[in-house]
Amino acid sequence: MGELTIFLVVAVSAALTWRLRSTERKRDPVLRRRHAFSRARRVAIADAPDGEVVKVSGQCALGNQAGLSTPLTARRCVAWEVSVWGPLADRRGEIARLSSGVDFEVVDDSGAARVHGSNAWLFCANVTRFVDGEWGEHKARIAALFDTHGLWRDRRAADFDIFERVILDGAPVTVVGLARWEIVPPDAAFLGGYRDTPRRLSIVPLTDGVVVVNDEPTGSFKRPRRA
Repeated sequence: MGELTIFLVVAVSAALTWRLRSTERKRDPVLRRRHAFSRARRVAIADAPDGEVVKVSGQCALGNQAGLSTPLTARRCVAWEVSVWGPLADRRGEIARLSSGVDFEVVDDSGAARVHGSNAWLFCANVTRFVDGEWGEHKARIAALFDTHGLWRDRRAADFDIFERVILDGAPVTVVGLARWEIVPPDAAFLGGYRDTPRRLSIVPLTDGVVVVNDEPTGSFKRPRRA
């Protein structure tokens, strides 16, 4: 009888823990996207099933597009995000989050896919940190960013922690999103044989409106580096 009681207690505890974590994922977009990233099935680009959430890895490329420049470190990229943390009324928290991205291609041994980079959510290792007002050679760019977005508000430089995340042009990436095969003009690059209908894979946003992009081909993560 004692063993049965212990088993029931453990089972109920496990069920409650699972439900709590599931509820937290639904409420927290970061947890939800991390979960989607870890659960997505990794496939070769040529084998991506239409309409399913997939994870593809390869090298990102802008091609003939102009691309972007990161606002703080001036590096050519396909997507960037800047997060600014500082004092709020009763605590320390995120004051602002700015981001930008362009569509790009990810290429593996089986082919290429177009990624909706304008909807990218960056879950990446390439993070440059600016803390304790130590902005160095990037001081002018950071000050200009703060002026443009009205972030000073009687705060000092030392009050802020700034994080710049970036997906560089040509970097290895892992992308999670919804696979969509699209018919393309005959003169465009496509996957298929001579008699096949020209088609191209697009990785489009998940149900919450983002494509998750990580800058490690294996989906692993490193500690952010300090500027």
